[in-house]
Amino acid sequence: MASTRAVALLVVGLSGLAAFLQGCGGGGGSTNSITDVAGKNKDLSTLVTALTSAGLIDTLSGAGPFTVFAPSNEAFKKLEPALLTYLLNSKDELIKVLQYHVASGEVKSGDLKDGEEVKTLQGSNVTVSVTKKGNATTIKINGATNGATVTTADVTASNGVVHIIDTVLIPKGLSLPKIPDLAASANLTTLVKALKAAKLLDTLSAAGPYTVFAPTDKAFAAVPDIDAILKDVVKLTKILRYHVVSDEVLSTKLKNGEEIKTLEGKSLSINISGSDVFVNKAKVTKADVVAINGVVHVIDAVLIPPDMPKPPSPSPPSPPSCSADILSDVNCDGEDNMLNVPKKTKDDCCKWCTDTIGCKAWTWNQDKKMDPLQRCYLKRGCNKQTQKKGVISGKMLSEEQAVQVVV
Repeated sequence: MASTRAVALLVVGLSGLAAFLQGCGGGGGSTNSITDVAGKNKDLSTLVTALTSAGLIDTLSGAGPFTVFAPSNEAFKKLEPALLTYLLNSKDELIKVLQYHVASGEVKSGDLKDGEEVKTLQGSNVTVSVTKKGNATTIKINGATNGATVTTADVTASNGVVHIIDTVLIPKGLSLPKIPDLAASANLTTLVKALKAAKLLDTLSAAGPYTVFAPTDKAFAAVPDIDAILKDVVKLTKILRYHVVSDEVLSTKLKNGEEIKTLEGKSLSINISGSDVFVNKAKVTKADVVAINGVVHVIDAVLIPPDMPKPPSPSPPSPPSCSADILSDVNCDGEDNMLNVPKKTKDDCCKWCTDTIGCKAWTWNQDKKMDPLQRCYLKRGCNKQTQKKGVISGKMLSEEQAVQVVV
């Protein structure tokens, strides 16, 4: 793992370095700069491609000369795709890696000494190991056994020298977050809690790569029985695995209408509308949060596997209890008025009468055009009635009548 990470890091670092050296102009406009040398060497074609895409010319500017430890095409093939993707999307770490592969001054292989510490532009030193056996001399960087081997030395240029190596050098202290680290730093607290409860933190800390569709805290809170689910390890594990894909899928690779198989076994449907991306019915609110072992896409809803019963919707509130004989388009005439106040609903009016001593009936203006306030009138009775469209009245039932109605 360490050697492949090192390779990835050097790839990116050298990319920026070459661009930087090209921007410096090397030896006073000579066409034989380090970038030119790399471009003419078929064994460094991948490096040239990386140098072009890095875009670090302004960051790494200087007069030179430089010594560059450059990975070959074979070195690039050792890279873990997820690690390289992380570096290409993490500019700060990329700059550190780049500087760790460049030394100020021109140092030929014959000048390198066993055990020598060479200070890099990043600030840390790389260690040189020189081994001689007969007429053969082997030079390694950062480890006599597992270090990067110089396979071709002293490729000279007008602004320095290049030593081609077969692996990558990694500076200490480089930030290399894994997927659980990203979830924690993004304040996805419920997701982290759920992953811990389901014992999936170790899984998502492995090499991967993985793609995780990560629900926000608000998305988890919207699930009606979320507290019970978080305590049900079997159900929780099934739901969480339905959010994970065993591959690194950046948003640019997602296609409208495609189905992506998850660790849970069922597939997710991708729908793209303009710039919006939906996973099933959940919207991606933040895409391409990259880790060294995959990528996270933040979504606004929890995904439920299709073979799992959906959580029940909250039960609607019970209507107010009120026992009355309802009369539509009937007005209980005004001589028996007790009180009136604006009320929003018929049930409110009925309940008010129930709670008021002496109230035997009520009238409510249902039609907002006739009465925008929809007043409720309490009555001592409703013996005298007139027809009036848009009005609803109620004659309160006695306890005995209410029981008979229920029966």
